[in-house]
Amino acid sequence: MPSRRLFSRRRPSVQLSLPPPNDSPPNGASTSTTRPTIATAAQPVYPDYLNDTTGRGWDATLVISSILRDIPALPPALCDPFTQVFDVVSEVIEAVKTMRDGRDGCAQLMVRVTRFLETLVDGLKGKNIDDTKIASSLRILRRNLMAIHADARQWSRLNLVKRYLQRDKIMNAIAVHGENLTDCLHTFQHPTLRTE
Repeated sequence: MPSRRLFSRRRPSVQLSLPPPNDSPPNGASTSTTRPTIATAAQPVYPDYLNDTTGRGWDATLVISSILRDIPALPPALCDPFTQVFDVVSEVIEAVKTMRDGRDGCAQLMVRVTRFLETLVDGLKGKNIDDTKIASSLRILRRNLMAIHADARQWSRLNLVKRYLQRDKIMNAIAVHGENLTDCLHTFQHPTLRTE
């Protein structure tokens, strides 16, 4: 008696309906065989704050020179500390211009400091204030800026391989400098104003 197979070994065929490669895709979708991309929010394009001379954004050199013109209008005890701080700010900006990795982060720190100082100088012009507290805060700010300057100069001298290997270290150091600046700038929040 011949043996009968109860189950067929043949697998059912599955057909996928794919459009031929020459057909145009529906709704303008791409038919390329590259990896699919995930739609993400576009990253904002930050202007080049340190080198922008088009008038479109913010030029560090022009802002600093305009602030330096206002320094003689400040109380005499603050003129020298402000001038020292702006000397270091200018040195940091020049060092940051030569950086490759971490340049944007350092540039943002310098924009933040310069804009803060611009506001502070505008607020202090012609006012009778407790200049000892502000002078002390300016000395602390100068020390923080000197630390940024030392790091920026060191980072600008790194070759490609060292920059790649130290990239995380550089980014972490920039974050620490940002936290230190935040703490420092908080010391300026409540200057004691004396009304005449």
